[in-house]
Amino acid sequence: MKNILVLVIALLVCLAPALSQDMSNYPISLTPMSGINSKANDYAPTVSSSKSLLYFTSTRDGGTGKADVYTSLKQGNAWALPVQFLTLNTPQHEGSLSFTSDGAKVVFAAEREGGYGDADIYIASVTNDGIVNIRNMGAAVNTKYWDSQPSISSDGKKVYFASNRPGGIGGTDVWVTVQDDQGRWSEARCMDQTINTSKDEVSPFITMDNGTLIFASKGHPGFGGFDLFYSLADGGSWSAPTNLGGIVNSDNDEMFYYASSTSDNFYLASSRNPENALDIYQGTPNLLGVGTMKLNVSVVDSLSGRPLPAIILIFDVAANIPIATISTNPDDVATQIALPARRAYRVEARVQGYPARSIDIPSVAANTSHNAKIMFGTIGFDFSNYQIPFFVTGYYRPNTSNNLAELFQKRKTDLKDATYIEAFEENSEKHQRYQRYSEVVETLFNNVVATAVDTVFPRFLETSAPDDVIEIVVYGYADPKPILGRYVEPEEVTFEDASGGVHTVKDNDKLTNLTLSGLRAYYSVKQIEQMIRSRSEATHSEAYSKLADNGKVRFRTVGGGVNTTGTDYAAQRRIKIDFVRLNGAGKQKQ
Repeated sequence: MKNILVLVIALLVCLAPALSQDMSNYPISLTPMSGINSKANDYAPTVSSSKSLLYFTSTRDGGTGKADVYTSLKQGNAWALPVQFLTLNTPQHEGSLSFTSDGAKVVFAAEREGGYGDADIYIASVTNDGIVNIRNMGAAVNTKYWDSQPSISSDGKKVYFASNRPGGIGGTDVWVTVQDDQGRWSEARCMDQTINTSKDEVSPFITMDNGTLIFASKGHPGFGGFDLFYSLADGGSWSAPTNLGGIVNSDNDEMFYYASSTSDNFYLASSRNPENALDIYQGTPNLLGVGTMKLNVSVVDSLSGRPLPAIILIFDVAANIPIATISTNPDDVATQIALPARRAYRVEARVQGYPARSIDIPSVAANTSHNAKIMFGTIGFDFSNYQIPFFVTGYYRPNTSNNLAELFQKRKTDLKDATYIEAFEENSEKHQRYQRYSEVVETLFNNVVATAVDTVFPRFLETSAPDDVIEIVVYGYADPKPILGRYVEPEEVTFEDASGGVHTVKDNDKLTNLTLSGLRAYYSVKQIEQMIRSRSEATHSEAYSKLADNGKVRFRTVGGGVNTTGTDYAAQRRIKIDFVRLNGAGKQKQ
């Protein structure tokens, strides 16, 4: 660390906790302030609420004392030549000004006659006549040791500062004092080991919302020297500090962060320029000046209500970049992340097996929480991995053991003229093979029905809005081979095609691959509905009947035509089942 005189303190580097968010993904620009810096130490920048006046501290030659306060007036996009703040400076040390949000009060550090130590903290009023009524903050705040670098809260009720007095965690620590209703300042308290370490912590800065503390430290892991970190108010405590990243921090010293809630820029002091001591840098965007908000992201299955494992990408809308990537834990209801407040975000969730979904997060005020729930409203059962036919070639009733046995009887009566249905003898090798297939088909159907009766329907009954409907969509697929024959059953069947067109199949209609796929979807729906009712009765579950009686369950049959994803004709004789949550207008819930 450089030999920075009385008012200079180094910043802390910390590891990022789960709550905090690394700001290094933002396209941060950081440049030295031309016309402000000198070869000496220039630090502790503060900008007036009008953004037109810059205050800073410097040890440059030609000053009144060893460290003095300087001001610079904004002129267009540039800053004027700095001048001394003569009404404040003395032959000793002055510096590190910090104003309340209304600009009516200021605290600063100084060496003055009648003080308690080699640097004390003073408080004063700000009027049209300048800084007046300057007074030492007293023995409850100051000691015979070094007490300096104060930052006052926006309401003027708290002052954070750095001190090397005994009783801290180690080295120089961050302390805080609170003003009571009678205007008395409490005995200063050392902040705990969340903030302070056995090494030096310095130059605290509290944002105007009182929710984010930024400071410098050598005790938390960082890039080198003093790094800048921030910590978030979390109830009565503070979150573990987060490093501000490799653009803000370097392998030298960074400290004295300042960010106004009304400015597009932030400021800090850094020794990264080897030709100078500390210089003041201006950066953009100003991410922390308005404080932070907490975003609670949950990704859930809208039917089961269970959290889903997901990858979450958070995009800053204005910057149009992804600024955070987090993963959700299916054991946790929500995952929390801290983000700069008053910025718009888009949250995108990616769950394996589903298209990505996103929601927009409006500008959220500092020190508040916002809940973002992304619901994947479909439970899908895709049987493409099962390379077996779900149907006898040319037939449309699912290949369960009962339907397979019934097929032999129907071929002697109703289906005796259905030459498009594969023919084989009972107990033949092919029959035995279809019997083995039927065991797998029944197991898969039972799994679907058990999920619906035991989980989906009870959860939907508990959580659905009055206009919500659960739709069970069954997709059927046909063999690629041409179908020659006619539908010869009395039951009239209606289904949709993949584009939503409605088709009806009635007795003696000519069959096509499309109509065969629709028939397979239709008779699968009948099979599933019958199994759902049977399991509901067997398990004494009333959820399905209550939903069905109130019109909150819909079955939809979709003929998918020929599945062209492969050449295995037997494997293409399958179905697909989706459970989808809809609102009353038929729109899928997100």
